[in-house]
Amino acid sequence: MAQTVIYFSKLPVKDNAFADLLIRELQDFKVVRVGDETEFPRAVKFNKPDIIIIDPGLTVVYEPIINAVIKEHSTIPLLFATSPKSKQELYGRKSDPETQIFFTALKNHLSVLKTRDIAKVTKKLNEAEDRFFQAFYHSPLPMMIVRASDNIIIETNEQILKSLNCPFGGLIGDDATGLDTSGDGSRPTEFQNLLNTTRLVRNFPMKIRKHTGEIIDCIVFAEAMNVSNLLCYLFIFFDLTELKMA
Repeated sequence: MAQTVIYFSKLPVKDNAFADLLIRELQDFKVVRVGDETEFPRAVKFNKPDIIIIDPGLTVVYEPIINAVIKEHSTIPLLFATSPKSKQELYGRKSDPETQIFFTALKNHLSVLKTRDIAKVTKKLNEAEDRFFQAFYHSPLPMMIVRASDNIIIETNEQILKSLNCPFGGLIGDDATGLDTSGDGSRPTEFQNLLNTTRLVRNFPMKIRKHTGEIIDCIVFAEAMNVSNLLCYLFIFFDLTELKMA
């Protein structure tokens, strides 16, 4: 999503050299120009801008409105515009040092805000992933995570190791399609094709061989998920053998 800049100015568009420069310099940003004092608060609330720019001349006449917006949206940075001396200077080869300094500072500020936003999103994703793995490891259901690209098991919880009588660290690095021992060997391919097509498989029957050689009947649930930006599948097993014995 593009970053948004709101520019509040009462100058007519045809006479506003700064507005032209703002749009030209910030081509990768969404620039919302507001020319009405009653629309200004609504525009800020609706667009949720990353930064607000105001013509300095408005601070006296519209100070109450501006102050009210600043108070309500105190986390949004506020800058005061500087303007080229003329249209000739704006579109010609001449440069206004004050204006160039302003835009350099503005772009740097927006870059910092974008970096912070990315950091916040990354932190939230990492926290969500941490919560998932805490639930994964402590789940009473047998679970494992399989890498989608090659069907290699990359993570297991304690419960699946107990269910299959595997030692600690067992199954990691194994081919997940080799777990299903039913049929003539075509069943894993059928299962994988179904999973690759729908990204979600429910109530799929499997006969799985335990580490001790015993065969158990299972119902398998599998769903696509991302683990550290890697496409994987979460597998959950329900042992029908235990249910039949009960």
